[in-house]
Amino acid sequence: MVKRSPADADPIGGEYAVVPLRLSWAALSLLFFLLTLPAKSLLQLQPWRPEKIWMWPLVPPLVIAGLSILGLVAGLLGLKLSGSRGLAKAGVLLNGVVLGCVVLVALGMMAILR
Repeated sequence: MVKRSPADADPIGGEYAVVPLRLSWAALSLLFFLLTLPAKSLLQLQPWRPEKIWMWPLVPPLVIAGLSILGLVAGLLGLKLSGSRGLAKAGVLLNGVVLGCVVLVALGMMAILR
């Protein structure tokens, strides 16, 4: 007869189990996407402003692009490391769309300023 420990009874670990980082990359990707949505409004609430007035329109797209790139990296890691890839695919798609929109905004700004 094989002795079993109490840990073998619940392989998941219950509701208080530590979530391994390997499984949370996809959720982190979606979290970065959700942070990009109110980024401009949150930046306007900050007391910090760039010293040069012409730099203020550049700050929100750069912050949004940075968050989107971090979300894209987390989503790609989730695709590689996670067992369930549906959430990671959604995170990669959403962050890719946001990054594409930021590129279109940058191209539009360059066309206007030309």
